[in-house]
Amino acid sequence: MGDSWQAVLALQCDCGCFEILGASNDPEHEIWEFTKGDVVGCEIHSFYEDESGLVAVKRCNCRDATCEGG
Repeated sequence: MGDSWQAVLALQCDCGCFEILGASNDPEHEIWEFTKGDVVGCEIHSFYEDESGLVAVKRCNCRDATCEGG
């Protein structure tokens, strides 16, 4: 099975990371790498038909001094 992408609501932190505010509509059947409340670093990803967007790629610790930003 290939990757599946789901847009979620997120809030950008001062350091450039994002706090995920949204959650899966079907948590029993959808397994997400990152969930509501996680703070993540993102990268630009190219989707089909020349569309692009941010994709979470790692957890961040932006609430402490060790965060490297998004």
